[in-house]
Amino acid sequence: MGLPYELKKHTRHPVTRLSPPELVAMHPLGAAPLIEEDGLLLASRRPSSTTF
Repeated sequence: MGLPYELKKHTRHPVTRLSPPELVAMHPLGAAPLIEEDGLLLASRRPSSTTF
């Protein structure tokens, strides 16, 4: 689509896998990925990868 965007990478805690505080500040569950547009924040309903 050729739209400009800003990608921010957040690293989870290596042992607990908890989201970093800056991600929890955007979404109370620390969900990712997130898309923010004009003050609207959209979060994925399922994980981006599955671990078995």
